[in-house]
Amino acid sequence: MKNYHSYRFFYACLLLLISVSQAALAQQHPVQASLMLTPPYSVYLADYAIPGSEQLKLHLLLRDAAEADYPVALHLIVEGNGIRLETNPAFQPPPIYLPGGLPIVLSGEDLAPYLAGSPLINPTA
Repeated sequence: MKNYHSYRFFYACLLLLISVSQAALAQQHPVQASLMLTPPYSVYLADYAIPGSEQLKLHLLLRDAAEADYPVALHLIVEGNGIRLETNPAFQPPPIYLPGGLPIVLSGEDLAPYLAGSPLINPTA
């Protein structure tokens, strides 16, 4: 049986910040991002990327309905008590294209390239 406190610690410490990058943004925050995690919580990031898993969902919305195929890049940060991992700046996955005004939902399987060990680094190390 897995330790309940580990789950609670991981859930409390898992912080995914999504930043959107594109040159010359006309708006300060054109993309709205909302992350949903559902129990049971795992202490292993790879568990959230298992095909068919519904534990991790990322909702993205490009607020400008006039835009079409707006390319975004995600930046993942996981931090907690003395721990900080974030997406390596050298990691360049293909962009995610958002339709203007229409929400899209990404699953953990869609985010698997970001959750694998190699794109995550400890920036203080």
